Amino acid sequence: MKLVHVFFIGFSQGFFYTSDCHFNSDNLGEGLKAIGDIAGIIGGKVSDEKCSYSCPRGQKTVPRRGYTAHSNGCGAYGIQVEVFSPEISQCCDVHDICYGTCNKKRSKCDKDFKNCIEKACKRKSSKKRSDCLINSQLLYAGAMALGCQAYLHSQEKACSCIISDEL
Repeated sequence: MKLVHVFFIGFSQGFFYTSDCHFNSDNLGEGLKAIGDIAGIIGGKVSDEKCSYSCPRGQKTVPRRGYTAHSNGCGAYGIQVEVFSPEISQCCDVHDICYGTCNKKRSKCDKDFKNCIEKACKRKSSKKRSDCLINSQLLYAGAMALGCQAYLHSQEKACSCIISDEL
């Protein structure tokens, strides 16, 4: 039985806290699901079908003139997540830019993010690869659970609504 060590940073009652968590490999999947469920409850998890940006009836979304998507690194809502590899950091940058590109689907951005972090981890040595994949799964779970509002906010900044006749 392999023991996996994960380090969490949380926020409770106005204070940041850290916690070392240990999962054995027999219950890791169950532990990750529980963390995802908790994050979903806290973050007001919204399914992808409900997480799409649109304009009022009779209007279409078009890219906002002069707007350039940018990245704030790994994290959201002013909380910066320190990542363990420059390759993973680049994946976060691409994910943020995808969210901030008008008319990009959240599901596509998230799928590409998952593929990017998995690919980055597979390039590591076997010892580091295992740790990287576990931490990346947590990073991805956070994006899935808390990403809807960040996606909608980014789309609102990136898109303009125009009357359909103006096209």
